[in-house]
Parts: sequence; C-alpha cells; structure tokens
Amino acid sequence: MVVLTKLYGQTSNNFLQFIHLDSFCRENNIPFHSPYFRKYFDQYPALQSYGVNYSKVLMKFFIRTKLYKEFSFVDDTQISAYKNAILTRKRLFCEGWYFSSKETVEKNRSLYQQLFTPNIDQQDFHNKYLKKENNETIIGVHIRRGDYKEFQGGEYYFEDDVYIDKIKQLLNNLNTPHKVIIFTNDDALNKANYTQHFNVLFSENPVHVDHFLMSRCDYLIGPVSSFSLWASYIGETPLFHIRTANDVVTLDKFKICDGNWF
Repeated sequence: MVVLTKLYGQTSNNFLQFIHLDSFCRENNIPFHSPYFRKYFDQYPALQSYGVNYSKVLMKFFIRTKLYKEFSFVDDTQISAYKNAILTRKRLFCEGWYFSSKETVEKNRSLYQQLFTPNIDQQDFHNKYLKKENNETIIGVHIRRGDYKEFQGGEYYFEDDVYIDKIKQLLNNLNTPHKVIIFTNDDALNKANYTQHFNVLFSENPVHVDHFLMSRCDYLIGPVSSFSLWASYIGETPLFHIRTANDVVTLDKFKICDGNWF
C-alpha cells in the first residue's frame, strides 16, 4: 500500500503528482491513497468513489510515532529506486515531486479524464465560451503573472506584447476565423491591449472551470507551467509553451502533453 502524505505545490501540481503515483500503483495492483485529495471531492465528484480515503489521523499517527518512515521523492535521477521501494515495501508513506511513471500516465489518460470531470454545467460554459458561430479556431492563452515575477528569476514572466506577438504568429499559421480566451491570475490585466487585436473573451472562473475550458480549446499558448500542461493532458489539446520572448510559433511546435513535466 502507498499513502501520499503531502500534496506538492498548487492544484495542477497536485493532479500531476497524483496521476504518476496512482497509475504506477494501479499497473502493479498496489492500493494507493491520497488523503488530502478530499479537498477536490466537491469539484470532481468521481474522485469520491476512488481509493483516496485513507485516514489522515491514522497516517499522521504512523508518521509521528515513527512506526513507518516517510519516504521522500526529491531526486529525479532516483526514480528507478523510488519505483523499487513502492514495489517491495508492504506499506509506504511518501511525499515529494520527483516521481514519474511516464508509460502508465499515458496509458491511463482516459481514466483520469473520467475521474477529473468537473462538477459544472458543461453546456452552459460551452455556450458562453466555446460555441463556434463561424467555425472559429479557439485559442486558449494562459497569462501567468503574480508569483511568476519571482519564480526562477522571472524567466517565464512575459509582458503583454509577448503574448500578443505569439497569438498573432499562431493566427498567421492558421489563417482562419478565431476566438481567443484569456486565462490569467493578473487582476490588473489591461484587457484593451487584447481587445484591440483579437476577438477575445476573458475567463474569470475558478481553477476547475478554467482547466475545463482550456482543455476544450483547439490550441493553448502560455509560459512553462503545470497549469496548461494539465489542461493539455486532460483534454488532449495541442500546447505551445513560451520559453523566451523570441520564440517562433509554428504548428509543428504544438504538442499534446503526455502527463510529464521533466
């Protein structure tokens, strides 16, 4: 049995961490539990019937009394050793970001598409954001500000002119009518910078709704982030990650995320 004792990072990281451990355990018939995943039950009801209900009290007792040592996934060069620990230990309490099971994550994509079906009125959001009046290509754009000003020295923090340039490059490749949906954590975003160039909508919805909408776009553009990776994985949506302001956008550079982040 494997019990995940801590969720790593924010929502999208939580989901990616979950599917790698869960799919590997599933492939090897090992029970897997993630007690803190209860916080997602309201947003994703299918998770309630899934095996994540190991007692948090019991888990904390085992760790506090040192009856079981907490195992940490902290080194991406040790994944083989981590897999061996899961396969050979009767009960493993674990935490950390650097566990990866690429083959099983890709194999079980359809399962996670079901488990992470959001508790929303999909038709209502489709009509509001995704309906195509003139067979438009729908482009989801993730503008990450806030914490990205400092994250890795601001490497993936881009100003509006960069996003506008990348959208225009994609449109030049497509040469079709378009609709742009912008997803951002920037409450002070200058929307006029975008409305003057594009047919654009701005999503101001919770994370689980944004993930759904992004997953239903035709293309996704955004900085390197697990937020757009998750949407691409769950929706099988082509994604272009902006790594530098000088990146050139071509259709062959859009990739569907296979669930892996390194």
